[in-house]
Amino acid sequence: MENSILLKTKSIAIKNNDVAIRKTVLLPGLIVFSQFYFFQPLLPLLSKTMGTSLTRSSFAMSFTMIGLAFGLFTAIFFVDRFPRKKIMIRSLFFSSIVTIVSAFSWSFQILVALNFIKGFLVSGILSVGLAYISEEVTASKRGVIIGVYLAGNVLGGMLGRVIASIISDIYTWRIAVLLLGFIGLVLLVPFVKYFPVSQYFSPKKESLLKKTTQLKALLKSFSFLRLILIIVLNMGVFVSVYNYLSFRLKMAPFLLSQQFISILFMLYIIGALGPIFIGKLSQRIAPVKLLKVTIPLFFLGLLCLLATNIGTFIFGLLLLTLCMFGTQSILAILISNQHKEQKSNANAIYLICSYIGASSIGSFSGYILTNLGWTIFVLSLLLLIACSWGFIIFQKSNN
Repeated sequence: MENSILLKTKSIAIKNNDVAIRKTVLLPGLIVFSQFYFFQPLLPLLSKTMGTSLTRSSFAMSFTMIGLAFGLFTAIFFVDRFPRKKIMIRSLFFSSIVTIVSAFSWSFQILVALNFIKGFLVSGILSVGLAYISEEVTASKRGVIIGVYLAGNVLGGMLGRVIASIISDIYTWRIAVLLLGFIGLVLLVPFVKYFPVSQYFSPKKESLLKKTTQLKALLKSFSFLRLILIIVLNMGVFVSVYNYLSFRLKMAPFLLSQQFISILFMLYIIGALGPIFIGKLSQRIAPVKLLKVTIPLFFLGLLCLLATNIGTFIFGLLLLTLCMFGTQSILAILISNQHKEQKSNANAIYLICSYIGASSIGSFSGYILTNLGWTIFVLSLLLLIACSWGFIIFQKSNN
């Protein structure tokens, strides 16, 4: 009888913990990604006001991603030594402060350097976010809550882009950056107050040799490497499209204003539905089977960006946005399920590779666009998505 009561009490506590996490797990993504991607729609403005080229202006994004990759690599060796929530709070606070400081950058080089530092700082939240969920959330709810967590990332990206576009059009990009930094600090308050501390994780120190051995084992896993290559290619293509979307839409035949372009970034709201929907579907359908649907649809959406009709173009942008975040959610679930003993390491490598790929492909594709035009730019990206489809075909169907 006593054991029954204890089990019931424990079950209620676990359920309440799941609910509390689900209610607050949107906040980290809103804070981080509203500050992470807001320069994407501002690249033409940065190019003009800071006297830099189209391709070089993308460094404002690329160096944030490179900083993130460095931070994630560092986190592999030290992140398990500290409480999860403590890392998240400090990451969110200091990244918001750096965002505010970057509004006062007096040169493009200083801005890029500050963005690198910001990327390094936000790695704290990303290095433990998925690991926290896989540790604290019951298996039956994990896919859904991963979906909600990733939806917060998507909504944060949309919030940052839209606010940056609208405010910079009315005032200046510096005012937009200041506002986003302060929004991050405001959203941090409910996160600190309501986000549950870890119940099933205890900080521990592991030797560098042990960590290195664990990493080698992961990198020898062919299945893991396939997933990494898929996210690198898809993330790189997606970032490339959004990096140069403003340039394309300001050109003939579209000739759209910055305010109208900022409205298109609202498509991220639809994209946020992808992770939530996929999270629910993953409870009934094998994630790899879902992947075999999202990637071809991503390809179709990208193909539509060759259109000169604005309706077809927007449909393609909507489709690839929805499928990209759905794909990201599937890959996160696969990695969480396949590498339960190395959650932090697997998630860190996954994110490092995805952002290095995104920054590299995102900048290199700018050279293609500048020298060869939009059509060759899109065809090059289509080739990368076709390659990622090849990796899916050879992925074991039972994952």
